[in-house]
This record gives sequence, structure tokens and C-alpha cells, in this order.
Amino acid sequence: MSSILRGIVHGKTIELTETIPLPEGQQVALATLEQGEFFGELALLDSERRSGTVSTVDPCELFRLDREEFVWLLSRNPRVVPQFLTTLGGRLRRINEKFFLQVLEKQALQAETERERFRSLIQFAAAANEALSVEKIMQIAVDRICSYTGWPVGHVYSVDEHAGGDLFSSPVWHVAGPERFDSFCKVSDMTRFGAGMELPGKVLATGKPAFLDCLTAASPRAKAASQAGIRCGFGFPVETGGEVAAVLEFFSDRPVKPDDVTLEAIASVATQLGRMIERNRWEERLRHSAFHDALTDLPNRALFLDRL
Repeated sequence: MSSILRGIVHGKTIELTETIPLPEGQQVALATLEQGEFFGELALLDSERRSGTVSTVDPCELFRLDREEFVWLLSRNPRVVPQFLTTLGGRLRRINEKFFLQVLEKQALQAETERERFRSLIQFAAAANEALSVEKIMQIAVDRICSYTGWPVGHVYSVDEHAGGDLFSSPVWHVAGPERFDSFCKVSDMTRFGAGMELPGKVLATGKPAFLDCLTAASPRAKAASQAGIRCGFGFPVETGGEVAAVLEFFSDRPVKPDDVTLEAIASVATQLGRMIERNRWEERLRHSAFHDALTDLPNRALFLDRL
């Protein structure tokens, strides 16, 4: 009984709201009908199931007209056809306009939300400036990036300046669901990477971001990553003085790849991290110089007095 047209016979100003379901499960109001108007006309033309839902706002009295009756009516009164088509065309135009306005409003809201998330990520300097160590600064950055991207695992590999420049696992981790990724974290903490080895080694060798859609079987972390359901990884360099000082690595359990906005945001964070690390190193050098002799590098009188 879907091929039925219904109309409002009489009463006060009676409103009906026609809605259609969106993919997200929401509904959008398409039209408000009043006395003398009709609905269900598309079903008369194509005999398909209805695409919308109609509900009454106030009590009303309706008439119904099935497909056979409609065809008979048009054959006996051809002058009804232009009026019917005009009404149908106007309604479709209004529905399209309203629908596109709703879509544009939704896109604008999503864009503003994304800009706000972007600003929140790249403006982490205020919080990082309060941190007393590079490790805490890194932790803030990794937490922010994971929150921004929705990736469940974030980690930092640092360059060991005293062991050939290899990468060693730092204590900085962001893990959503520690039990699930426990084995992967333990293997990572025990594994060092040289230039070109796996994801962090590739970033170290090139000084550029790297993306892996999976960890190869040759990787010491491949088995643990597979057991944890890790599908892809992304690495980003943190540079100081033109050299890679650390590698930020992130992993996802979904096959996703960072878009340009995300890449720009993480690049901004990495740049700020590099500057903060460089500043922290200079502060340490200044403190050391203030309390040590320039020639012998032995503690000077100032350090002695400071310890009294």
C-alpha cells in the first residue's frame, strides 16, 4: 500500500513534518504541510517504498488516493497534470535547498571543530613551558597528538649520542588500553634501532616523516604488533640543530593514514619540541658553565658555595 497519495481535507492550520533518515541515523525536517496540501506523490509515480516519514503535529483529517484512482483522475482531468507537476517541482526544489543548507551548516561546524582541535594541539607550548624536563615536555606532546588523532599508541625514541647515534626507547608512552598493548610496549622498550631499521630507524635516516601500513616480519616488534591488532604506524622526526634528536612514533588499530591537516599539526608540534629541547640543552650548559671551571671542567667556588 505504498502507492497512495494523502491530502489534508480541512481543519485549522495543520502542520505535518516530512523527514528522511541520514546515514548517521539522524533525521532532517524537509517540509511543513498545511491544509489543502498533499504528500506521498512520489510513490504514485514510481511505486517505490517511501523515502521519508510523515507525522502530524495537530489532529487532522486526511483523504487517500491510490495509484489506480490517480491515473483515472489524470485521464479524466488532464488540466490537473501541470498543476500537479508545478507543486511537485516546487516541493522538490525547497527540499533540496533545505537539505543542502543543512549539509553546509554541518560541514561548517565540522570545519570549526577541526580548527579548534588543531589550535589546541599546536598551542601546547604554554603547558610544555611549565614542564621541568624534556621527558615531561615529550609526554605532553605525545598525549596531545594521540588525543587529536585518536591513535591508541604513542611513543618516543631518543637518540643516544654516546652510542653511535642509535635510537633507544624512552619512558614516554601514551597507551589506550595498556593490557592490550603491554607486550608491544615491552618489546619496544627492549629494542634499539639504528638508522634505516624499521619505522623509527627510517625516520632517523631520512629526517622525514614515515608511514608504514604494517610492520614487516623482519621487525622484532612484528609479532607483538600483530597480536595487539596494530594495523599501521606513523613516525615523525624531532630535530635540533639540523639533526634528529628524537622520533615520535604512533600506531593505530585501524588502516588510516594522516591527512594534510594532521601532518601540518604534528609538524608544528615537532618544530616546537625541537626548539624546547634546544633551549633546555642551552640552559643545562649555562648551569654547568656557571659552576665548573672553563679549563679543567672541575667544580668551581660558585658550586661549592651553592652546596653549603
